[in-house]
Amino acid sequence: MLSKGDCAIMGGAYTAAVTEEVVVKTCVNNNGKCCVKYNAGAKAARTALLVVLKTPYGIAVLIAALLNLILPVEKDDEEEEGEGKPAEAVTKQTESSTA
Repeated sequence: MLSKGDCAIMGGAYTAAVTEEVVVKTCVNNNGKCCVKYNAGAKAARTALLVVLKTPYGIAVLIAALLNLILPVEKDDEEEEGEGKPAEAVTKQTESSTA
């Protein structure tokens, strides 16, 4: 804090500091827990989200679910081979019926 002499050296006008006491009428003796009264459900949701995000297993589950939704599904080997079989089966049946 500057004194009156320091302020005059710098070319400024000195004004004495004024302290004012302010009485807080809301949230008295709650130690800053005023927001707790607003919505208990939202507080529970925030707490649950923080617990999930603070644990590595919770983060892994969220990433796995997201990737499961994004990535395409691969076809099985049986499904890939099965696509050509009906046409072959039809030709074999027609050959056997003509013979």
